[in-house]
Amino acid sequence: MSVDLQKMFNELVPVTQLCPTEANEKHRKGDWTQYIGFCDRHEKESLAAAQPTGDQWPTSINFVTLPSRVSNLRESLQAVVNLPRENTTFSRVIQRVFEAGGISKYQAHGNQSKKGFANFPTG
Repeated sequence: MSVDLQKMFNELVPVTQLCPTEANEKHRKGDWTQYIGFCDRHEKESLAAAQPTGDQWPTSINFVTLPSRVSNLRESLQAVVNLPRENTTFSRVIQRVFEAGGISKYQAHGNQSKKGFANFPTG
């Protein structure tokens, strides 16, 4: 759980009631308008956290070996820079963005937070 999400959770504790379920022992109930922002952010963070594991990406960075690993990937990285649309990894990421609702979906969330409609902090 991110620092921002933990802060949101801590703010919900006094205004919601603990109501454990089989799937979630920390589940809380209350007025949905108070917790919908937390739920939305929690879902996004959970999906983002699962991606590195699902794609077999590392979940931590070994900074000692990082320079040599980057050097070994120079050709692949240069291909992404030179021809991003022909790179399969880049193409898969872009495909996921559009399947999830496209760039405009993410821009809409940003605009909501600027207008004060979204309950979750940005950044």
